[in-house]
Amino acid sequence: MSLGNKIKELRNQKGMTQRELSEQLNVTAQAVSRWESDEVEPSVGTIKQIATIFNISIDELLGNETEPVVVEKEVVVEKPIIVEKPLVVEKEVVVEKTVAQKPVLAICDYCNKPIYDENELIKISVPHHHGRGNSNVTYTNSVYHKACKEKKDAEDKKRMEDYNASKNSKRLTISLIVSPIAALILFFIFLGVSQQAEQPWQLIVFGVVAGILAFTTISCFILQNNFLFTLWLSIASWSVKFPGIIFTFDLDGLKFLIVMKLLFAVLGVLISIAVFLLACAIAMPLSVLVYPYALYVNIKHKKEDKDFLN
Repeated sequence: MSLGNKIKELRNQKGMTQRELSEQLNVTAQAVSRWESDEVEPSVGTIKQIATIFNISIDELLGNETEPVVVEKEVVVEKPIIVEKPLVVEKEVVVEKTVAQKPVLAICDYCNKPIYDENELIKISVPHHHGRGNSNVTYTNSVYHKACKEKKDAEDKKRMEDYNASKNSKRLTISLIVSPIAALILFFIFLGVSQQAEQPWQLIVFGVVAGILAFTTISCFILQNNFLFTLWLSIASWSVKFPGIIFTFDLDGLKFLIVMKLLFAVLGVLISIAVFLLACAIAMPLSVLVYPYALYVNIKHKKEDKDFLN
C-alpha cells in the first residue's frame, strides 16, 4: 500500500476529514489531498507528526519491512511409538522461529529511509546565526546513514569546487578587461598632456610606466588572491582625529567655531587625499612583483578545479 493510501485509510478510520487533519498538521487541505493521491510526499517532520496523530510507529506508516531477528527455541514433543516390545518414547526436536521487530531509530534526511542500526547513525548539529553577533544562535539537528553522509559530503565538496572554479574564471576575465582599459586611459591622459610640454617624451615614458602600474595594481585587486588590496586599504583608511574646539557663546565665538570647522574639514580632505596617494605609491610598485604570483595562483587553481571536475 502506498503512503498516500495509508494516510487516507488511517484518516477514514479516525473519522477525520482532510481539513481536520490539515489543521492539526498546520498545512492546507489541498496538501493532504495531494498526499493521498500520491502526487507528492510529506516531509520527514510531517511524517513524524502524522504517525503521532494516528498513534502508530513511523515504520508502520511507511510500510517498511523491518530486519528480522531469528530467535530459535527448542520445543520437545514426546511422540509415542507402539511396538510389540515394551513402550519406547521417541523425542522429536522442533525449532520454532519467531520474528522480533527492531525499532526505527530515526529517518535519514538524505534518502528518507529508516535507520535501524545505531552504528550506521550519524547526527549533525548545524548552527544558524540570527542578526548580528553570536547572541541569537539556533541549531538544526540532521540525521544520516553513514553512507549517505559520505555521499552528501562528496556532493558538497564538488559543489564548492564548481563555485570556486567559476569564481576564479570570472575574476580573471574581469581583470583582463578592466585593467587594460584603465591602463590605456591613464596612458592617453599623459599622452595628451605631453603635447603641450617642452619635453613630451618624458611624460610619454611616465604614462607608459603609470599604465603598467595601473594594470598590475587593478588586476591584483580584482583577483583577490594576494595581500595587496588589504595593504592598500589599511593605509588608505588612516585618519586624523582633530581636537575639540573651545569657543564662547557670542558672535565672535560662533564665527571662530565656523572658521575652525571649515579649516578642519579642508585639512581632513587634504589628509585623506595624501593618505590615498601614499597608499597608491606603496601598492602600485609592489603590484609589479605581486601580479605574476597572483596570476599563477589563479591559473593553477583553475587547472586544479578543472582536473577535479573531469
